[in-house]
Amino acid sequence: MSSDLPNGYELSTDPARLDVDQLHQWLSVDAYWALGRSREAMETAIARSLNFGVYDTDSGAQVGYARVITDQARSAGCATCISPARSVARGSAPR
Repeated sequence: MSSDLPNGYELSTDPARLDVDQLHQWLSVDAYWALGRSREAMETAIARSLNFGVYDTDSGAQVGYARVITDQARSAGCATCISPARSVARGSAPR
């Protein structure tokens, strides 16, 4: 699934588009609630979840991420959601 968003952003569920290096930086270094998370643990979580990447349509760079845990039938819950400060300044995330 891919969908255009306002302000020059695109949402995609294509796991091949995820910038795993960037996600690991955001989660293991920048997110206080996931400091020190191993790349292996992060990759396992990605593989077992429904992932949403937000991308800048001009550069293609990933600027946001959400991970949903679901049985894909009746229930789901957002497990991870991150939008670094630089994308907030451009209007892609609530302030």
